[in-house]
This record gives sequence, structure tokens and C-alpha cells, in this order.
Amino acid sequence: MNRVKSNHSTMRASQIMTLFIILLLSSLRAAPAQAQVSFGLKGGIQLVQMEFNTSAFSASNRAGFFLGPTMRISTPILGMAVDVSAFYDRSTLKVDDHSVNLQRIVLPANLRLGATMFNKIGVFIFGGPQVSFNIDDDMKQWISSTGEHQQYLLQSNSLSLNLGVGVLVGHIEGSLTYNIPLGKTGDFTWDTLTSQLQNEGWSHAKSRTNAWRLAVAYYF
Repeated sequence: MNRVKSNHSTMRASQIMTLFIILLLSSLRAAPAQAQVSFGLKGGIQLVQMEFNTSAFSASNRAGFFLGPTMRISTPILGMAVDVSAFYDRSTLKVDDHSVNLQRIVLPANLRLGATMFNKIGVFIFGGPQVSFNIDDDMKQWISSTGEHQQYLLQSNSLSLNLGVGVLVGHIEGSLTYNIPLGKTGDFTWDTLTSQLQNEGWSHAKSRTNAWRLAVAYYF
């Protein structure tokens, strides 16, 4: 059942991303002669915060990084541009007292609106969807320091929203992004002793991860 839901989720996320990219690229066809395509490399660091749907666990921040190719399609229409990237993303999540490594392929597509200042500095805001695909083991299992059997089941894919600001000077671009999940990141399960007879029961919690990303890109 979980695998069926995962497959449906993958199709839905991919369809949303594909539709968004088609709409963005179609909007640029009004000025094909002026449109410019730039390719580059983008990377940076991120601060990931995990949130649970229960107060039994406190949120904690963990660092990570991302790196990959990027493409920017610019046009003079109202300072509008589109950027599409493909990143290798690695971060660490804190689940109870255990650290879980997360490796993903991340595909963001953003619509940008900006202006040029002092004839050489471009400033812009941007936003758009992001699809992430887990390339590590979906199931993480371990025994906690208190002897509980714990496991964390990651979503094989997830959909999120990026919002941010950036500055472009020549070939170099800097940006700050806040990534907002549009669903859960995973399910945390652990065993507990539920009675004086020491019967083993299982407790569950859902989690979401928000992230701040600081990126630098170089366009060739």
C-alpha cells in the first residue's frame, strides 16, 4: 500500500513540475529573439529544520550542502526570467537522539522577477516548485540510547515550494532561498512499553523539513 501511494505521489509531483516548466517556457515565446539562455554551476549550504506533529520531540537544525548544473532563461519582458536546476543534495536530519543522512536529487524550477541597478547589478525575487527524489535507503533503522527499536521511513519523493531573493553581478549570482514542504518528509516509528506486563507497542510520528539555502552560481 505504501509503495502504491509512493508511486502515485511520484507521478503527481512529476506532473506538477512538468506543467510548471511548460507554462514558464511558453510565457517566454512572446519574445524568442530577445530570450537568452545561460548555463552555469550552482552550489551552496543549507540549514535544515525538522518538525514533528507531536510535542514529544523538539526541533533541531542540521547543516547540509547541494551542488549541480543550472540554466537561466532571461527575457526583457518585465524583467522576467526562469531558472531550472538539478542538484545533488546531502543533509543530516535529527530524529530523536539519532542522526539520519539524507541524499537526494533535487529539481527546482523558479520564476524570477527583477531589475537592474547602477547598470550592472541585477536584483530579483523568485519562487517556484521543487521535486526531490531520495537516492538513499528509504528505511533507516537503529536502537536508541534507551534501548528502543526505532525506524524512520523517508518519502521516496517530495514536493516543496521555493521562495527567495538574489543578486546577479556579471557572471556571479548569489541567492537566499526558503524551502517550504508541501507534504511530509517521512514517518518515525518507535517501540514502547505500554503496560505492567511489558507488552510492546508502537508509536508513530510524521515529520516535515524546512530549509534555508545560501547559494552561489557561476554562469559561463
